[in-house]
Amino acid sequence: MRNPEEPDRLHSIAANPRRVAIAHAETDHFYGSERVMLDALSALRGAGHEVRVYLPGPGPFLERVRGTGVEPVILPFRLGRLRRPNRTWLAPVRAFARLRRDRIELLHCTSLSPLAPFLPAARLLGIPIVAQAQTPYDRQTLRRSFCRAADLLLPVSEACARPLRELIGSNFKRRPRVLSPIIHAPDPEAADRGRALRERWGFAPDQVVIGYLGQLIPRKGVDLLLRALSLLSTDGRALKVIVSGGDPASGEPTRAALEDLAAELGLADSLRFTGVVDDPAAYLAAMDIQVMPSRREGLGLVAGEGMLAGCAVIGSAVDGIPEIVIDGVTGLLVPPENPEALAEAIDRLIANPDLRRRLAAKGEERVRDIHSPLRFDSDLLAVVEQLLASR
Repeated sequence: MRNPEEPDRLHSIAANPRRVAIAHAETDHFYGSERVMLDALSALRGAGHEVRVYLPGPGPFLERVRGTGVEPVILPFRLGRLRRPNRTWLAPVRAFARLRRDRIELLHCTSLSPLAPFLPAARLLGIPIVAQAQTPYDRQTLRRSFCRAADLLLPVSEACARPLRELIGSNFKRRPRVLSPIIHAPDPEAADRGRALRERWGFAPDQVVIGYLGQLIPRKGVDLLLRALSLLSTDGRALKVIVSGGDPASGEPTRAALEDLAAELGLADSLRFTGVVDDPAAYLAAMDIQVMPSRREGLGLVAGEGMLAGCAVIGSAVDGIPEIVIDGVTGLLVPPENPEALAEAIDRLIANPDLRRRLAAKGEERVRDIHSPLRFDSDLLAVVEQLLASR
């Protein structure tokens, strides 16, 4: 739900509304890339463009799209990972038939994955393609993908842009441009719901609560957070930690494994694993310190969401996280894979409430400036108009 106190979206009507398709590769969850997709949909529709949404199959995200008033098209373009792009003939044939039937004039891929089935069809039909890049892929993976054939790439961070620029080379016209995604402010009642959660859990008002919100997968580094917590010097304070998030559909290491690690480290009585939450804004509002110990991260939208919720944020100095968490200004950075440094940073914030408040305030200020709806809409629509004008 959009915060009514946020600035209105740009929604300036395009001079010549056109038919635009959005291809999105996932339907079984709702993470950062799905939020970015819905924001792109809102910007394009708000400008008056007629938008089709192509999804590879049913799933919970399909209902989210329907909630915007758009009926998604289920187009079973079989998607492999970039390391194993699908090259069977059927997916491009389906894509060709659908794009021609819908008379699409521009294709917007929300990640690099849909390029594999859609690129041949779009090229045959003369449809320009813009693709977002939300992961800092290594160059070897990128060379095996189809990203060099897109008309324009829109990485979400400089960390994602660098390998793409090396791959594209000196072609200025096609040089990847960072499109800073929206980080949405919490609704006005989120703070009250956060306080209610703390009361329900029996946390005192002055208790410093440490939290994590995100997927429970290895690259997110939750195990590093647990090891850091076992090293804290709490000076008699009862440690209170909430870990919110679920296991991915891919079947990677599970919450149970992290709970076993917590028990092994003597943290079982301090941690509360909440599972997947329906109200992440309230859970962020219940935290005083938010930790993002990722091993890889395209940008880290949840760090910005934590800042908007009033959290002091600690993040790994890896990939796109330092673009949101500026060390000593909007949060604290620690070296990746370093539980000792992470423990020192947590101890520092526990002991210094003034520092927590200062970092949270500066973080909120920066996020509202760089990751605003108005800026995202303006930048995306400018790219769309440029590519449509070149047809």
